[in-house]
Amino acid sequence: MYAIREMLPDDQPAAERLWARRVSWARKRGIGPIHTAPLAAASAAPLPLVLTCDGTVVALATLSFPVDLGGADQTQGGEQNLYLERLVTDPDMPMPEAGSLSWITTTVISDVAARNGYDWVRMRVVPARLTAHLRTRLAWKLDATERRDGVAVHLLRRPAERSDAIRVLVPTRAMADVDRGMPLSVSLL
Repeated sequence: MYAIREMLPDDQPAAERLWARRVSWARKRGIGPIHTAPLAAASAAPLPLVLTCDGTVVALATLSFPVDLGGADQTQGGEQNLYLERLVTDPDMPMPEAGSLSWITTTVISDVAARNGYDWVRMRVVPARLTAHLRTRLAWKLDATERRDGVAVHLLRRPAERSDAIRVLVPTRAMADVDRGMPLSVSLL
């Protein structure tokens, strides 16, 4: 059974092993180093999450919340953005019947974001192959590509959408009265 929740101190060793396996997997495939492009609009307190399967950490994600929802963090239409800073999945886990771990994780995040008043989930990605995977397999849209210190950074977005099906697969519990700009009540279990 899957569960997604805030990372706890006890999760750190498993998270570090997962990260090391993922970096090794990427290097062997010529994907290059995994960069995390900092988000200027992100809060100072990102929220690290773990996806577990039967108690084993199988994916990591880090969310950031806009500092000022009334300012530059809105799109032209005044829409609210939630930022996915990092997404790491276990390369050694066979693809679950429900879909890839990245699909499961991003769909849960999209569902919880929608239920908490966000319009978009946004992410910045450096590797072009990862960008292509996110676009073709997970329906992320490319907003733009910008260069930072000689590196191409791809700006991606997907709509925050409710999904009753993902809530059955990965039960979540988000409080109804979350103020915008406050971290999601991510006891997401």
